[in-house]
Formats: sequence, C-alpha cells, structure tokens
Amino acid sequence: MRINSMSNVNGVYKANKAKKAYAAKPAAGMKDTVSLSSFAKELSVAKNAVDNVPDVRTEKVNAIKEQIKDGTYNVSAEQVAEKIMSKL
Repeated sequence: MRINSMSNVNGVYKANKAKKAYAAKPAAGMKDTVSLSSFAKELSVAKNAVDNVPDVRTEKVNAIKEQIKDGTYNVSAEQVAEKIMSKL
C-alpha cells in the first residue's frame, strides 16, 4: 500500500479545479440587476424611522427625576410585586 500517492491525487485535483474556474466566462452584454420588493422598501423606511427615535424618552426621565427631587415620586409595593411576579 502506497500512502504517498495521495499527494499526487491532490495535485491533479487542484490543477483541474483551477482550469475549470478560469474556463467560465460571462455572457457578453449581460448585466447584473437587483430589485427590491415593495415590502423590503417599506421595511427599510420603517427601520430608518426606528433608528431616528431616541432610546431614552428624556421628557419622562426628567419628569421622574423632578418627582424624586421633590419627594413626590411614589410607587406602591403592590405595583412592584405585580411587575416582579409577571416576569417569573
């Protein structure tokens, strides 16, 4: 049994593979085109709209900060418990 013959087989395979890759030629006068569906266009518009919305609602954050500063911000223990239980 000859193990060294595998390197010869690999060499022949690689040579034939390279010839096939270079043999393919594009058709004359053909151009690639891309077209997007109307759904893809609408999805792009929606994504752009979401990207332009800030992650933090500064008005709400500032209002809560003011309530905390004034000592008027209160959350009932029942509301906290309900939120915790809903996440379980």
